Amino acid sequence: MADAAPDTPQGVPKKRRGFRFGLRFRFILVLGMFILAIMGAVIYLVREQQQAALDKEIRERGLALARALAANSVEPLALEEEATLQLMLLVRDVIQTSDDPGAGRRHLYMTDSVMKMLWENLKRLGREVRLTGLRNEGVLFARVVDPAGGTIAVADMLRPPEAWFEELEQPYQPAPKTGLLAPGDGEKTWESPSSHGMYVIAVPVLQRSPDAPDTFMGSVYLGMNQSIVRRALALAVSKLL
Repeated sequence: MADAAPDTPQGVPKKRRGFRFGLRFRFILVLGMFILAIMGAVIYLVREQQQAALDKEIRERGLALARALAANSVEPLALEEEATLQLMLLVRDVIQTSDDPGAGRRHLYMTDSVMKMLWENLKRLGREVRLTGLRNEGVLFARVVDPAGGTIAVADMLRPPEAWFEELEQPYQPAPKTGLLAPGDGEKTWESPSSHGMYVIAVPVLQRSPDAPDTFMGSVYLGMNQSIVRRALALAVSKLL
């Protein structure tokens, strides 16, 4: 008895069954994507909350330093004798300093992207690198200006110390998108794009009298670096990861 004829024509290869993902594998894949989505949402929320909190903390810390400098500037401005020398000592103590001036200057503002800083932190397993003897982190400059806008005292981390004296008795040049305080103005905070982003905080220097209106004696301007926020965010995200 002859064999039955094949269903497919002779010479045509049979179709192979394609690779199919098993149910278990598909379940694990979906679960992994779900977990990654949750992690991404958590990291985003933590980053937004941390940034808002750090921005507020920087502004408040800068405002406290500027208020203290303004209060300490009243007596030298009132006496007028050796006012510049005393004020130069005051503003020098306000700006960022460290035991290693070179490292302190490099640490002052960061030009690296957040992703690069994040990768560097991950390689250190989220450990923060701190400078020894670091004081007033993030304070770029401090200036005391008289009522006419002339610079009385200056300390600026972005310029060498020998260049500070060149600004004395010269008109104060506000940073981009900032301004000057006029008599009667209160405290102000501006956000400037210069120096990779900074807050410029202005506080009036007022001589208070119980029997007369306050006397406007000048202004204090303080520059706070914003890049320390990016550095702190990168460190927080690396620890979370």
